[in-house]
Amino acid sequence: MIDLHAQVASKSKAPIESFSGWPTIYVLGLAQALSMWGIAPVWLVICLVLIVVALWLRPGGFPAPLRFLVTLAMVAWFFLYYRLNFTVEVAGSFLWLSATLKLLELKTRKDLTVFVYVMLYVAAVSLLFYQSIAHVALQCVVILLALSILLRLQVGPSYRPVAHFGSLARLLVFSIPVVVVLFAFFPRISPLWSMPIKSGAASTGISDSMSPGDIADLANSDERAFRASFVGERPTRSELYWRGLVLDEFDGRRWSRGAPNKGFRYGGKYDIGSLVDSEGDYYQVMLEAHNRDWLFTLEGSRSLSSHIEMADMGLYELPVEALQATRYRMARDRPEPVGLQLPGAYKLDNVSRSKSYRGRDLQTPAGGNPRTRAYMRDLRQTMPNDVDLVSAVLKKFRVEDFSYTLKPPFLGKHFVDEFIFDSKQGFCSHYAGSMAFMLRAAGIPARVVVGYQGGEYVSDGDYYIVRQYDAHGWVEANLKGLGWVRIDPTASVAPSRVEQNLQEAVSEEGTFLQDNVFASLRHEVAFLAWVSLKTDQLNYQWQKYVVNYGQDEQYGLIKKLLGEYSLARVAIVLGGLFGVVSLLIVGWMFWRIERPELNVRQKRYLRWLSILRWFGYSRPVGETPRAFLARMNGNAHPWLVAQTDSRTRELEQRDYQNGDQ
Repeated sequence: MIDLHAQVASKSKAPIESFSGWPTIYVLGLAQALSMWGIAPVWLVICLVLIVVALWLRPGGFPAPLRFLVTLAMVAWFFLYYRLNFTVEVAGSFLWLSATLKLLELKTRKDLTVFVYVMLYVAAVSLLFYQSIAHVALQCVVILLALSILLRLQVGPSYRPVAHFGSLARLLVFSIPVVVVLFAFFPRISPLWSMPIKSGAASTGISDSMSPGDIADLANSDERAFRASFVGERPTRSELYWRGLVLDEFDGRRWSRGAPNKGFRYGGKYDIGSLVDSEGDYYQVMLEAHNRDWLFTLEGSRSLSSHIEMADMGLYELPVEALQATRYRMARDRPEPVGLQLPGAYKLDNVSRSKSYRGRDLQTPAGGNPRTRAYMRDLRQTMPNDVDLVSAVLKKFRVEDFSYTLKPPFLGKHFVDEFIFDSKQGFCSHYAGSMAFMLRAAGIPARVVVGYQGGEYVSDGDYYIVRQYDAHGWVEANLKGLGWVRIDPTASVAPSRVEQNLQEAVSEEGTFLQDNVFASLRHEVAFLAWVSLKTDQLNYQWQKYVVNYGQDEQYGLIKKLLGEYSLARVAIVLGGLFGVVSLLIVGWMFWRIERPELNVRQKRYLRWLSILRWFGYSRPVGETPRAFLARMNGNAHPWLVAQTDSRTRELEQRDYQNGDQ
């Protein structure tokens, strides 16, 4: 009796020395390294790339002692680097490290199979961190490479790389319509990346504290903070004040958020949220992952999203941190300008404190900045009216020798005194922080608001890109007779910062993105700027219509296509799809049976006949190749006759002399 288990076991343990030179194995390892860039630490990516390249150049492998030392060194370095930290990045990186080190000891078919399966799992894990269209395309390449290795293991010596890899590619292409229909109509199940998985990635963008120079550091980054599209009247650039956080505690140098940090919350599932339609003006934001719970909204906004919460002082927050790209929709009411009393200032509604102590807006440290305190006491005595006092402070910034710069001088312990009376050079954080302290010193409730101002309008896509260099800080003050008012002292010093952009505001000193060569090139070279915007448009549409495709979008699409949403109609569509696919498969099988399989020389001969038709020489059905050649011999150009004779001889050798293919 044949022992099938023994046969399977012996086959799985068969040595694969002949497979160690397969380039597909090492290309798979390098492609996976590219996909893990930004997830795993840089040193790990570089080390594993070097290992894969070394094994590729030395198919015979390394001696056992060297393999042991490399494995021990990599694992030890990994645990010394991460210590006792455990996050999703750590788990994914260690899984990838283990799979790549498996290449050092490929001896059997089973070893190679395990390597491929783990690489497929690592590909799925990487989607927890990135869902951009480029990353998804890279993972499709990884899957094709992995499947080609498994196919080669099954086919054996008869494997032909071009033919079999082409078959896999065609299978992927043919599956796209099925995937699209299932994606659009099959009942939505939240993907794994919609779960609030704890990440060890650092927070990006603005933080919940601000000292002189903090926001200026963000000005060197052109990373995307969020995108925003508007329905209805589009606001002007000077109206785009994206409120994020209120900083209301001042220690003499640093402004910080008085409300306690809620920290990470993983009690429930991440909610992609449903969006409410509105007849008035509204806007929709696609927020990049920044590992914080706060959102960025325009003044006077009202929520049209089910998954965001209104916090204190008119701010909005998520129930969990934005670990992935997050969308939300807001209705918009334009704030009312104060008027000629305070040009550029706007009245604000619904920003009063409801959950915190109102006295925070008057808090000042016990000591420090004596010159500013004395100046504001004197100013208050001569100007008891709040509006007149604020106007005087803004006039001081506007008419005196203040300048707006990304490279301000270092300020010491009494930074407000040194800035107002000595250096007079600063960024928005200097002006906003100093003015808020000055108003508090005069008895006017004030606070610093940090967020973003402006954005780059993409006309082709009709949306704004707000980048990190658009980070901004301004002041909100509670003035008698007016209530809370937005005041931006930066606009008094550098109006081009608000009306145009940061690049224009610092054009004379040439400090815009000067420490970021690649970002600077994208802004200076027109072609690179065009490519960058087109790529962003593609990714925006992918994020909007694919990654964030939820139940609301599915219901809307089905109602639009089928008239109404019902499970019966969805079942009919899916059943019809599978019926059509089944008929196509059956038809293709019959076509393959009836169609003779052509060998290489027959295909070459038929291609040559196609070329001859361009010269006016056609071979009618029923005419033998030799008769066609004889007919051409007296009419065609000698070179065409010679080429036809050569291909006819090849064809006859294969068909009548049983030559090889």
